[in-house]
Amino acid sequence: MLVWRKGLTVHKDPDDIIDIVLDYSNWLTGSNTVDGTSTSTAETGLTVDSTSTTTTTVTSRISSGTAGATYDLNFNMVDSDGQELNRTVKIKVSDH
Repeated sequence: MLVWRKGLTVHKDPDDIIDIVLDYSNWLTGSNTVDGTSTSTAETGLTVDSTSTTTTTVTSRISSGTAGATYDLNFNMVDSDGQELNRTVKIKVSDH
């Protein structure tokens, strides 16, 4: 599980299918929870296979990518109070 920080980069092989899990528990206040309408999107070349949520996290399952390329994986978290938080994780693809 990842706590977002500026410049966060995750490394993957082009053949990997991995989950990127962002934890928003430090950002949520009171009884607010992550809403099921939260999404994740990626630049062309990286595939978002699915997005799921818990009360404190957003998970993006990603695959593909070209070795040597770096992609933006964008998370849009919506909380139960309607507030939104947008974060980007860099995905660096390389053959392992």
